[in-house]
Amino acid sequence: MRLSALTLFAVLLVSLPLAAREEEVPVLAGLSVEIASPARFGKRALELTSVPVVVANRSATEINVWREWCSWGWFQLSFEIRAGDGTVVTVRKKDRGWDKNYPDFWTLAPGEPLVLTANLLDFDTWAWSSPAANLREKTLEVRAVFFTEKDEASEEEEVPHGRAVSPWRRYELN
Repeated sequence: MRLSALTLFAVLLVSLPLAAREEEVPVLAGLSVEIASPARFGKRALELTSVPVVVANRSATEINVWREWCSWGWFQLSFEIRAGDGTVVTVRKKDRGWDKNYPDFWTLAPGEPLVLTANLLDFDTWAWSSPAANLREKTLEVRAVFFTEKDEASEEEEVPHGRAVSPWRRYELN
């Protein structure tokens, strides 16, 4: 049986370690992403029905960021949840239909934050790579990922492409 070049490429891509693939994606220059849940009495708490994420412009110039309601911004924000055994569950928005869809963006001034809130237990919106019930531990590590694709619209609207990732932080889930 002969493998086509495309099939072979897909097999190799899937078999690459995640870290190797992450290095290929450019850093989303000028933007930072953080889950906004500071420690209280030495512990961080996170309510999965209301995860606050701050995307901030750390550059000296304005930066355009896709709005979430359009297809360009719908998939930008995702989460990775790591259990104590090292298992990582990815939480991404599900595909959906678009009654109205056009490139739409916010413009963040230098230093300006954008606060997004995600209800990760809204299973009509969010898809988990593994069932949430598998994460039985009360304390888990979580990070937010903000990724923008390079395409014609991002070039035209000057929306930078790449990936910004918050640090892994340990949270007690409520």
